[in-house]
Order: sequence, then structure tokens, then C-alpha cells
Amino acid sequence: MKVSDQVYGEVDIREKVLEEMLDSEALTRLRASPVPGTNPLVNAYRHALGTMILTRRFVGSIQWQVAALLHESAPRDYGGVIELVLDKFVRVAYDAKKFGEYVREKRVPSLLERYGLNPAFLFEEAPLIGGAGFSLHTIDQTLRAAVEHGYRNVVQKCLDSLTMRDHLIVFDAREGAEQFFECGKLVQDDKADRVQRMAGTYVLARAVNAALDAKIISMKDLMNGTQGIRGTLYGAGTDDIRSALDLLDGGFEVSVSPENPEYLINLKREVPDPLFVDVDDKVKRLSDVSTQYKAWSAQVQKENEVPIVIVPER
Repeated sequence: MKVSDQVYGEVDIREKVLEEMLDSEALTRLRASPVPGTNPLVNAYRHALGTMILTRRFVGSIQWQVAALLHESAPRDYGGVIELVLDKFVRVAYDAKKFGEYVREKRVPSLLERYGLNPAFLFEEAPLIGGAGFSLHTIDQTLRAAVEHGYRNVVQKCLDSLTMRDHLIVFDAREGAEQFFECGKLVQDDKADRVQRMAGTYVLARAVNAALDAKIISMKDLMNGTQGIRGTLYGAGTDDIRSALDLLDGGFEVSVSPENPEYLINLKREVPDPLFVDVDDKVKRLSDVSTQYKAWSAQVQKENEVPIVIVPER
């Protein structure tokens, strides 16, 4: 099976388990989806494929390649509402539960077992693939968005400079890390567009929180999935919930308002901090040596907090 990718070119995949995974329902549903929480130009299926290709190149393990394919596969309920309602530790349990339900529903374990693979590895932490910081997930996401914006030459230079060092993905010189940093700056999505997209998440989270406070729904209901909860909210009839649903149904406008804001939205835009091998043969982060990186990172983090007011669409 040959696959053609806009970032990595043509890749020959001969492992049957990977061929089946790429054509499985668990993956094909991603074809029409952007990666949650990132640049809308980054397609989730192509991103899953790209993360697998990077894993193939630097790690090699079939298990890790399968894990890379599935790392964004489980549906994200209401595009981040759960993240705003549940605390961090409950969220981790929720994500693990929903991922487990999803892969079982799509018959992924039986597919893997046919090829002698134990599905238990899917639930092991693999920070090299999708962990916070400079991971294969972050690398593919950044380079893919850069290609979409027309920066093919810079992307190729970044790819040529990537290598493995002490079980870490690093650039073989500072120049590669700086080029990746430039890609990250170029592909930051439009701030106003992101505010508009995230505002709806905050409105719905307000309705869900009000329903929890009024005991209309329970934490157990959330942990079981939010698919049916919106119908329950419509029947609740409280003013807070009704006003939130009316905004979502009727449309709304968002304006930045430092004075008396209705919400303080956290845009959660990531600033990848690439690793590289310096001239002294030590692995360093770009933030250790680049004042330009530090200044840009501080600016992005400052801009992540946006005070807004939401009003019904005119």
C-alpha cells in the first residue's frame, strides 16, 4: 500500500495491520475533521497519518505506529466543554474511559489481536508521540500547517534536521530548531477566529455547569458521555441554561471587553519549544538560548487570556 502525504511524500506501507487500520472506521471518520483545538487547516486523518510516519521513521515499533494513528481518534465531546467543566484529574480518567469505549466500539482490539498484538499497549502513556511539549504530534501539527501556508522549503529543512538522541526527538543543530520556531510563528491561527470558535464552547460549558449546580445532570452523566445531555438541558427550563442555549441556537457576536468581561477565555495556543544538539554536543531547548523565542512565547501566553462579552446576533 502506497500513501502520498503532502508533508512526507510517498510512503510504502507493507504491514497489513497498518493497512487495515488506515481503512478502519476508527480512522476514516477523521477525514472530514480538523484536529481539535488547533489550526483548522490541519486535517485530523492526515495528521494521524503524519504522526504515524514520523513514528515509523524515528521509533519503528508497529505498536507505536498504531498508537500514533489512534492518538486523535476518539470523538471530543462538544469540542472542549469537558475540559472546562471537569478538573484535570477527572478529565484524564474521562479521556481514558472515552478512548477505551471508542476503540472497542470500532473493533480495534480484535483487529490488533488478529495480528498478534496486545491492545493493552494503546492505554500506555507514550509522551514521545503525543505528550506535552516537543512531541511527534506537535512536530507533525506544526509542519503540516506550515505546508498548508506555503512554506514547503522551510518544512523540508526542518525534516532533514530531525534525529533521535537519548530517546528524544531533536534537531541536529540550532538552525533546525530556529527554522521550526519560524514555522510555529507563521502558522499561528487567527486570534479573532479562535476567540469566536472557543466562545461557543464557553457558553455551552456555562449551561452544563448550571445543570450540574441544579442537579439536573450529575458528574456520572458527564462521565458516561455528553451526547444526550444537550437534550436534557433543553428540557430543564432554568434561565441560565435557556439563555446559553438560545445564544448557541440563534447565533452570537463576540467583542473584546477588558472592562467587566462576561468570560475570560483561555485560547490555549501552544508554543512548541524544540530540542536541538548544540555545538557543545549537549541537548538544549530553544528557550534556553534564544531571547527571540522567549519574547514570542511570552507574547503568545499573554494573548491567550482574552476578556470578552457575548451578545445575541443582530
